Amino acid sequence: MNVFEAASDASFVDNSDKISTEGYIFKLFEGPVDWKSKRQRIVTTSTTEAELLAISQAGKESI
Repeated sequence: MNVFEAASDASFVDNSDKISTEGYIFKLFEGPVDWKSKRQRIVTTSTTEAELLAISQAGKESI
């Protein structure tokens, strides 16, 4: 069993306005302690860029 787990994900341009969606979840002893899903504030040009932006935001929140 892991004490602390974190995961993030992004969906690249899943709507007509070209804005991607990102989210993350933090778990402590298998129970969720923080999570968020939101639209990214900047327009990304690839799936990789959207995913990297999402993990960057999750990293900032974990600190």
